[in-house]
Amino acid sequence: FTGATEKQIGKFEQADRGTIFLDEVGDMSAKTQAKVLRVLQEGEVERLGSARTTKVDVRVIAATNKNLERMVQEKTFREDLFFRLEAMKLVVPDLCPSDVRELIPALLVEHGRKGRGLPTEEETAKIIEYAMRMRWPGRRPRPPPCRRG
Repeated sequence: FTGATEKQIGKFEQADRGTIFLDEVGDMSAKTQAKVLRVLQEGEVERLGSARTTKVDVRVIAATNKNLERMVQEKTFREDLFFRLEAMKLVVPDLCPSDVRELIPALLVEHGRKGRGLPTEEETAKIIEYAMRMRWPGRRPRPPPCRRG
């Protein structure tokens, strides 16, 4: 297309010999899934506007809040790409109320270390109460009971 040259360096090429983070892989189009799979299988990319391929060595970290296994069964996510991405799986559970109660004071201490001051105990309690009522993206309306041992 107009303006495309071989000098257009994509994200994978920029990340060569490093790490790239792919967020929300469950939302990738079929076309993008195919391109990512090619990079993972062949270790090469084709620059926009070029017919030449370039070798890349990239570590990939991918994240999604979707159930990719179900998407593979429904044929909305490529099974071969899922296999490549699932080399190591880390499931992060929803935040529990007890997590929020511990997390907020730690964040406030970090905030204070940056020279922004520390809130009083009363202010901290109000901040925790506010955080407990918040609707966070991805948070279920009523989280299941926490069962951590």
